[in-house]
Amino acid sequence: MSAAGRPLSSLKSERGRAFSCENCRKRKVKCDGKNPICSRCSVRGDHCQYGLPPTLSYTRALEHKVAELEARIRNLESTSQVHEATSHNTTDSREATCTNSRPESSGSPGIPPFKALQIDNGQLTFHGATSFFHLPRKPNHDAEPPPSMPLEPSSPIESGKDKLINSAWKERAFEQISITPEPMKSLLRDHWTWVSPLFNFVYRPAFTRDVKTQGPYYSPALHNTILAHSVRWAKADPAMAKSLEPYDGGAHFYRQAIATIFDDVRQGTGKIPDIQALLLLSAQAIGQGHRTQAWLYLGMAIRLVEDMGLNIDSRAYAVTARLTDEDVEIRNRLFWSCYAWEKLLCLYLGRQPVVLATHASPPSLLLDDSAEIEVWAPRGIEDYPPTQSHATSCFINMCSLSEILHRILIQMYDPFKSISEEAMMTYASGEEANLQRWWDELPDFLKMSIEDLPLHCPPSHIATLNAMYNMVRIQLHRPILCAAGVSETLKKNLEHHVIECSSSAVNILNIFDMYSRTFGTGHVQTALIYCVYTAASIFLLQVQAANQTSATAVSRLKYCINALESVQASFPIINTAIKLIEREVTRLNLDGDQPHSSSTEPLELPRLSSEDPTAYEWAAVGPDSFLLPQQWGDIVMGDQTDALYDDSFFLTADMHPSSYYSYPDST
Repeated sequence: MSAAGRPLSSLKSERGRAFSCENCRKRKVKCDGKNPICSRCSVRGDHCQYGLPPTLSYTRALEHKVAELEARIRNLESTSQVHEATSHNTTDSREATCTNSRPESSGSPGIPPFKALQIDNGQLTFHGATSFFHLPRKPNHDAEPPPSMPLEPSSPIESGKDKLINSAWKERAFEQISITPEPMKSLLRDHWTWVSPLFNFVYRPAFTRDVKTQGPYYSPALHNTILAHSVRWAKADPAMAKSLEPYDGGAHFYRQAIATIFDDVRQGTGKIPDIQALLLLSAQAIGQGHRTQAWLYLGMAIRLVEDMGLNIDSRAYAVTARLTDEDVEIRNRLFWSCYAWEKLLCLYLGRQPVVLATHASPPSLLLDDSAEIEVWAPRGIEDYPPTQSHATSCFINMCSLSEILHRILIQMYDPFKSISEEAMMTYASGEEANLQRWWDELPDFLKMSIEDLPLHCPPSHIATLNAMYNMVRIQLHRPILCAAGVSETLKKNLEHHVIECSSSAVNILNIFDMYSRTFGTGHVQTALIYCVYTAASIFLLQVQAANQTSATAVSRLKYCINALESVQASFPIINTAIKLIEREVTRLNLDGDQPHSSSTEPLELPRLSSEDPTAYEWAAVGPDSFLLPQQWGDIVMGDQTDALYDDSFFLTADMHPSSYYSYPDST
């Protein structure tokens, strides 16, 4: 009888027998194909394994099941969060918060699998339903998935997390015994000390391993970008400055980075090191005043993130795309690094963020937490005691703070959307509860208590995280101080928002004071100096709104100007900000008080609690007298507004021919 004339049950039976386990296949005996273990292997006590690869339909069925289970978990977590919010917030504030939180699945026990990720030339790529690479089709629920191929057995000791941590410590040991010439060795160390803990652009174990093997997580462009970005911390050291002379003071690394990164992008599909290099170039460019270049580099990195599907949780596609635990870890880290850095750059430039954290995004969890217990010992800082880094906890909490900041930027600072004072108050109330919850859940070892500051500043990334928290508080409450004040609710609650802004500004100054006294102004990062600028806007507003000059507010404003000027050489981006503040100081006739000095030594900062009465003397002033700075350099100045968009102070990008330069002989 032909196959067409056979009963359907016979065909199913024959198709089922085609999937035999390896043991039955070797013995050439009939296998019933049961999963996870066939009957014969069960009786014999053998390890049962199927050698046929899973089909595409079965892989999609697995992905659908994973997505359904994850959706159920999110629904349970969402329900728990709603119950918790009920005890803390009013109904209005809870609704305002929910509308701006990460979207969750609703209405059904699960969400459909995310079908926009596809495999192209062996790597994941992102293509939606309108693309050349997608045909719409009806779902086929009748298809019976074939038996699965069990994963290779793994012992509890060698789980994915353990493998990553063991590999990380092994690479740390290799770093200690490796022979890396100067200045490269010190520049790399500065990167892992000052940049990596907070932003996590580069996964250290994979990079240091692939430097030796020329593996996929290393590229000359990324290597030179790291070196170029770290030069600013080395120039203050006379020995390092001398070792940089053969490399044109470090400019050589930047030229190579620019040349090679664009060669990499032009020659083929994007790679992880390309994204990492572009993010680092963006961070370097904004500090140097290259605003346009910083925005373009970030934009290219975001496009590559989407093209490679890094904005989608890779765990459900690990088998399909043959991703290892390390691959998934790096993809997750890089997405959140890009997410957090975009929020900061949008703050610096007063623009709207576009990178979203959705239900399909990677989790902000790190399997490799070995950096948590590393010793943080900055090079060149005398008498600084070795301190536990807590880098993993710091990065995770920085990512969650960035989610709050994203919602604030979208709701409170969208230039194309008007928001009523009542809606603004409702939203601020709900987001304030989220921000307070973030602080309450922050581990004690990451908190800096302004009332009881330690003798030495905590590691750089911890101090910057605390300053950023206070800066985000100001960003949430400051628009309310700038409102017209027609709402009775706003008038009644104005003092609360004044207190929040004033106390946060004082906290930032205390953090900066401790930071600069411990590490010096040469190690200040852009994020921290932006926090100082934000604090200056509050003190300037206090001076503007006070009926009579407040000595405390003027003293604090002087300190901010002095702090900004002390790092002006390293951060040309703040030149315009300083000029705007000085122009307003002149308008207020404060020049006679010498509001700033040319010294790079920080002024003595009076540590005042937020309950200081002078912090509130502007609370009762009518809103018409406010002149509130908005974003970076955005001060309303009438006919002088055009000066805010003057690009003349930005340096021209240092672009060089696309050619690769070998390292000069440092001997």
